[in-house]
Parts: sequence; C-alpha cells; structure tokens
Amino acid sequence: MAARASSFAGFAVGRSIWTAPLGDLLARRIDHERTVARIAAGYAAIAEGFRSTPERILPQPCNKQ
Repeated sequence: MAARASSFAGFAVGRSIWTAPLGDLLARRIDHERTVARIAAGYAAIAEGFRSTPERILPQPCNKQ
C-alpha cells in the first residue's frame, strides 16, 4: 500500500516485485538469470507506471524552510 508524503515525489518498490521470483529461484524452478530478469521487469513496469502518471496527480514537492 502506498502512502502520500508531502515532501517526496517518487515511488517505493518492495516485496511485490521480488517475492515470487525469489520463491521460484529457491524452489529451483528458475535460475539466477531468470530471477534477475523477472525482478528487473517488475521494477521497470512500476517505474513506467510512475513515469506515465499525469503530473497533475503526482505529489508536489514540499517547500518548507
């Protein structure tokens, strides 16, 4: 779940992109190379979703001094 923060514009990536690939690696269903590729693809998809979000709905930087 994401949380809004008035002083940060970006995104956080957590277990959602590596849990399944790592589980498959540990169960020996896939190899290291495939694990890395799946994690990278998950990260890239999340990053692309962030980049394609209209600017009007992205958090604005906090200008507190």
